[in-house]
Amino acid sequence: MDRYAHERFPHDLTFVRNLLAQYRSRKEQAEVEKLLWEHWAESPDLRDQLFELLSSSGRLDAQLEVLRQQTPEIDKGDWSALAQTNPAAERFWLESCLWQSHFEQGVGAAEALAAEYPADETLGRQASSLNRSLAYFHPEDTDKAVAIEKRLLSAPPDDLETLARIGDIYADRGRMAEAAPYWTRMAEVRPGYAEGYLQSATVFWDYFDFPSALSQLRKGRERLAQPALFGYQAGAIEESQSNLPGAVREYVASALGDAPSAEIRRRLLALARKPDLSPAVEVETAALLRSATPSSAAIELRVGVLDAEHRREDLMRELKQVVTQTESFDVLDALAASSRSHALPEVEEAALRRQIVLTADPVHSLELRYQLVDLLEKRNPAAAVAEVDAAYREHGRMLGVVRATVDYDWGHERRAQAVTVLLESADAAYPELKQKLQLEAARKLTGLALFYQAELAVLQGSALERSEKTTRVAQLRRGMIAAATQLGN
Repeated sequence: MDRYAHERFPHDLTFVRNLLAQYRSRKEQAEVEKLLWEHWAESPDLRDQLFELLSSSGRLDAQLEVLRQQTPEIDKGDWSALAQTNPAAERFWLESCLWQSHFEQGVGAAEALAAEYPADETLGRQASSLNRSLAYFHPEDTDKAVAIEKRLLSAPPDDLETLARIGDIYADRGRMAEAAPYWTRMAEVRPGYAEGYLQSATVFWDYFDFPSALSQLRKGRERLAQPALFGYQAGAIEESQSNLPGAVREYVASALGDAPSAEIRRRLLALARKPDLSPAVEVETAALLRSATPSSAAIELRVGVLDAEHRREDLMRELKQVVTQTESFDVLDALAASSRSHALPEVEEAALRRQIVLTADPVHSLELRYQLVDLLEKRNPAAAVAEVDAAYREHGRMLGVVRATVDYDWGHERRAQAVTVLLESADAAYPELKQKLQLEAARKLTGLALFYQAELAVLQGSALERSEKTTRVAQLRRGMIAAATQLGN
């Protein structure tokens, strides 16, 4: 199948590699070599395989000698003429030189091919890289490498990689003044995209030119109208210059932006944990919760800082202060969520109570009250019961409240109270609902009576003191009598 696919798509290297694997498995070396000769110029790995095959069989030198006899331009060094008359032969010579690490022998061929095909990135990169490497011994080759890269740049003039490479080639020889304009252009060729400014700054940063790196980042912020952009990178550069207050300012501004990264927050909290740096963090974050409407990012950041510094009392005080002064439900929701994630139930309770006071929607108010019940149940069961009873007293005509009250009472050992609520509600309900509520009350009463009987049986055989046993038996009997009376038994 791969053979037919290769015939249909002869330059699809997937099929070429599949065929090579099959031929090798069947030890068909002639087919392997034939396929490699056909496709060696299309991929570095296929080129390497061909040279390895020729070298391992002792035929590489002979093959190169034949090539030299057929193309006298090689011995003459007339690379430009050969690139025009037989570029494939010149390419083979070049690749053989590179494979054998004979770089100086191949540089002329590489330059000629790159000049003949100025838009071919592979040929251009080969020639440029050779000259760049040889420039350590021949400094004039730096300008040759740059000239080749400039030709490549003329095709896509906004190619950031080529601009960075030209600057790097100059920088290899310490020619920083000539390198800088190309790194600066990385931002200018794409003025509406953040990536160009970031890559430009990164290159300057790599060469320890911190002022230029910061300048590029700030230029990007100004042109893109995003003052918090690149906060993590700017902060890291400030840190590398030992300007910790400046770094903290950058991190905080970015953490309060529209899309703060977790990386920035982690770094800022790491600084907050260091005794010598926490004052700088405090200066930049102390006022975040003094507003009546702090953003959720501000809340999360300030809470994270205080938590990282183990200042729990300050944390609770500042959050409660915001709860007291805000009238924003969004802020209160954010406060409740933050308090929940940091195990601050008192603040979460205060936020819920504040929302209950502020809301004018009775349905929403009830929803909030039952959220409060869920919270109180874990830390103050008596207060949770009081809240359930209060909701029932105030809204006992609402079926949802009745249902919530009955379910809560029945699930919290207040079964008699649950039955009472059902019967009271049945008296005030329309006939169809009344019948349903009474039926449910009867079922619960039956279960309640059986419950009392079982509890009495257990109690009678217990080892409690006589007086305590008598008191508890009396309580259970009173409950059982009430249940039996309601059932007419």
